[in-house]
Amino acid sequence: MKLRTTFIHWGYQCPWCEKSIETLTRLAQDGEIACRFEDVTATDRRTPLVSSFLTSAEGLPGTGSPILEKNRRMLFERAIPLPAPVDAEKPQAALDTIKELNADTIQDSIAVCNNHTTEKSKKERWYAQNADAYFGFVGYKAGKPVCIIEMSAAADCPFDRIERSADIAQIICIYSNAEDRDYKLDILNHAEMALAGAFKSIQIIAGRRTRYPNGTKALFEAAGYAVTRELGPQYLLGKGYDEVYLMRKDLRTEP
Repeated sequence: MKLRTTFIHWGYQCPWCEKSIETLTRLAQDGEIACRFEDVTATDRRTPLVSSFLTSAEGLPGTGSPILEKNRRMLFERAIPLPAPVDAEKPQAALDTIKELNADTIQDSIAVCNNHTTEKSKKERWYAQNADAYFGFVGYKAGKPVCIIEMSAAADCPFDRIERSADIAQIICIYSNAEDRDYKLDILNHAEMALAGAFKSIQIIAGRRTRYPNGTKALFEAAGYAVTRELGPQYLLGKGYDEVYLMRKDLRTEP
């Protein structure tokens, strides 16, 4: 009997989403699984998403891990019933330049997501179609894009169990791909200053022990964020469970 799976995704917001779709489509064509794809970009329905995509296999816990050739068989295995190991944080560092996410920098954002591979991505078109409600920044070191932060108003975000308000900015993804340094706190601070006055607060979803989906709870606590809601355990393929939290920080509006 084929394993029935559902892949819920916020369009092509993340390049790893389309890679997962490619893998799942191939598995379905080969007859290994039966897969239903659900794009929530153009709907108002709230979803169990805590990041841009989720694979839910019948009888097994859902996972936000990308589904790739190297881990696809883990979809068929019973989940590892252990806490995921702790992800070590890299030393924080400052960026040289931070630019607004726009039509000119979207390719640099994609390059950060793809760890500088030359693969084409459907995200560029997705961004063009959603640029009125999607914003962020790209950070550079020595002229190379190394960090991104991408957001929407919480009212425009399809994630369930967040506080949805036009006054709250929801971080969808913050990612730094340098091998020896991490630039998340620098670009986060830049975003906070840029958004003060336009939004009252910023929300982010973080893991207790792992960097899924945006970084660890401890990292964002160091930046002044506090837990407002426990979102339950999430499963990471081949690693185990980690608790996920909604966190928020109020923005300073005085000059």
